[in-house]
Amino acid sequence: MKTRLREQRQYILTIIFTLIALIFIVAYSFLSFYINAVSSLEAMGVSSLKEETERLKGYLIKGMDVLQVTSITVEYMMQNGASAEEIEAFLVEESERYKEEIDVNFTGIYGLFNGSYLDGIGWVPDDDYEPKKREWYLKGKSAQGKPTLVSPYLDAQTNTIMISVSQLLYDGESVISLDITMDEMQIITEDIQLNDMGYGFIVDSNGLVVAHYN
Repeated sequence: MKTRLREQRQYILTIIFTLIALIFIVAYSFLSFYINAVSSLEAMGVSSLKEETERLKGYLIKGMDVLQVTSITVEYMMQNGASAEEIEAFLVEESERYKEEIDVNFTGIYGLFNGSYLDGIGWVPDDDYEPKKREWYLKGKSAQGKPTLVSPYLDAQTNTIMISVSQLLYDGESVISLDITMDEMQIITEDIQLNDMGYGFIVDSNGLVVAHYN
């Protein structure tokens, strides 16, 4: 009788230990799978974000390069006494060329030159339009001659959200600027791949959402 009870007890203990071992193995396997899945997703996210960040930087740098090249010619024209009409004609020519040959999202070059607002796409602002109070002028002037990005703002002409690259010219008062539509930045944002486990978005230095996946 005692032997039988001992065997039953050992049998029950064996079952209990086996169940405990199975539970441990299942828990360990699940935890390992979860850790590996998270690590894989994180690595994929970092890789995708890095790739799209470089793409975004390249896109914005291209806009800065375009503006700098144009500003050199405009400064030369100003220093040699070119008229407002001559400078505006140059801006129109360059705006058309950049849109056709470089990037369709570069919608036009404009600015305040020798106190006159000149626009490369022929836009004539309303009488109450004050260039020196616009964000593109203020940001460009504060950058002290370096091309600078202007946070998204409502464009007075198209009534749409734009970003700009602006630069102060040699006289310390004139500012040249290039408008860039948000289309390419939206595409870059949507291309951030996180395996349907997340999404990307772009914010500026003030925390304003510039582009979002939807």
